[in-house]
Amino acid sequence: MGMSRDDALALVSLIAESENLPLPRFRLSQRQGHARNTSISVPRWAFAKHEAFAMYYVCHEMAHLVERKNGISSFHHGDHFKSTEQRICAKFGVTIKGYENNGPYPRVDQVAY
Repeated sequence: MGMSRDDALALVSLIAESENLPLPRFRLSQRQGHARNTSISVPRWAFAKHEAFAMYYVCHEMAHLVERKNGISSFHHGDHFKSTEQRICAKFGVTIKGYENNGPYPRVDQVAY
């Protein structure tokens, strides 16, 4: 099963601290995730998947905040963003094995510990 909301909050805090970011607000959403300047949202369906995928999704949204902090537009999911995303995931033992159709997101089975 996926991760708990408390575990997600702890992960958000750890990422914020390790990346020297202010702690963003965190919420679960009904449909899709997003990152704003002071908050992130992760969809509930991602938490129903395996824990590594839920962790990936939190790391993904936090990567947007890291990119913005560094003055990089993170509205696209290009190579620089993917590099930041993979670096953050790796800090917490999550590996992205590939991206679906070379797009911005991995399939659930492409994310593991």
